[in-house]
Amino acid sequence: MYSVYRPERTNIFYRYHNQTKEVLVSVQRMEESLKRLKKVKSGGQNPTANNNVEGNKILTDDDKIRLQIQLDATYFAEKVIILIHGVIA
Repeated sequence: MYSVYRPERTNIFYRYHNQTKEVLVSVQRMEESLKRLKKVKSGGQNPTANNNVEGNKILTDDDKIRLQIQLDATYFAEKVIILIHGVIA
């Protein structure tokens, strides 16, 4: 019988999860580091005070990375569901 839960496939899921988590942690650390640097350069003023243009928030590079990871994870999950349903059917 063919199983979607074979060890090599499960390993792919764990690797994907771990690498995604690693990227998100790295992005968060970089974001915090940049905020501290901007704060030092601005003399202690709020470094995010200029992020609004007419009330609309500008997407930062960090936000774009997070959005792309969300899109990628959603796509990955959809493909896994298709794979599982294809095996079960």
